[in-house]
Amino acid sequence: MEKKKDKPNRKRRKPRQDPSPDSGPGPDSDCSPPSSPTSLRRLLDPYSKPRLLALLSDAAATAGAGADDDPTLLARIRAAADASPSHRRLFVHGLPPHADAPALAAAFSRFGPLAECDVVARRATGACKGFGFVTFQSRAAARRALREVGRGGVAVAGRAVSAQYATAGAAAAASAAGRRVYVTNVAPGASAERLRAFFAGFGELEGGPFGFDADTGSSRGCALFVYRAAEDARRALEEPYRVFEGRTLHCQLAADPPGRANNARRRRH
Repeated sequence: MEKKKDKPNRKRRKPRQDPSPDSGPGPDSDCSPPSSPTSLRRLLDPYSKPRLLALLSDAAATAGAGADDDPTLLARIRAAADASPSHRRLFVHGLPPHADAPALAAAFSRFGPLAECDVVARRATGACKGFGFVTFQSRAAARRALREVGRGGVAVAGRAVSAQYATAGAAAAASAAGRRVYVTNVAPGASAERLRAFFAGFGELEGGPFGFDADTGSSRGCALFVYRAAEDARRALEEPYRVFEGRTLHCQLAADPPGRANNARRRRH
């Protein structure tokens, strides 16, 4: 006779029951008090940066509704912004080779007292590399400077310059899609300052004209402008041909550099 195989004794699992309100928190529960920093971080962690900014802005605005003085949240946000160098430090580019720190300070000190001012120079020759940094003592002064730069009203050592918050870095460049205008057929003797003023008439500029020779300041036949808003760039492109000082310029939306476009294509695949 065949022996029957012994079946292993399997214990039946009892159906899982939800803990009663009096049974205390489970192992996965957040034991932190509802208003503790740890609990709030866990709530906010899944949100994207734009969503967090929206939540914080709404909370600060709602807290301030109908209040005579600054509410606590809004006051803390303003105090943090005032203390942070990221709201006061600007990256200035488009400087000519002969620019130095005194010239940079002279151009920007009219917007408010400066805390620091530096021009980045080449070690071998001492000539400016084309950019520098300005730190104001107040964020209000930094905002005034950026507005005037956007209108093309700031020149250092005789050349119109561009500026942005120093912390923007590559993120600002990556977000410039739809805001960059590429201009060709620029005259060799064209003035960068007058060309900038011409294109600033279509909207506020974030930077440009890029493409001029860094040593001589002369045109290479083309220029690149970056507007603060895509609407302004579209306004500049309403007519693809613009006449500037008797010369017809061809304007078009600038494409992403090949390297960036290839990287984006790889990410999609």
